[in-house]
Amino acid sequence: MKLTKQRLKQIIKEELVKEASYSSKEVKNIVWDMKEYVDKLVKVGVDFSIFQNAKASAKALKQIQKLLRNVG
Repeated sequence: MKLTKQRLKQIIKEELVKEASYSSKEVKNIVWDMKEYVDKLVKVGVDFSIFQNAKASAKALKQIQKLLRNVG
């Protein structure tokens, strides 16, 4: 399944709806944490000792990283 900007927004919205009591500051912190974690995983790169399908994982993580730049 291809991860698009719209799909990523939908996933984030679904997660946030589960906990509708989040404040805007908490949401910003969650998004910031997501960006940090994805950045760390992108730095790992194509590493077959960590990812089973390393090339696809690295590509997907780069797409997620790019999409997260537009969130928050």
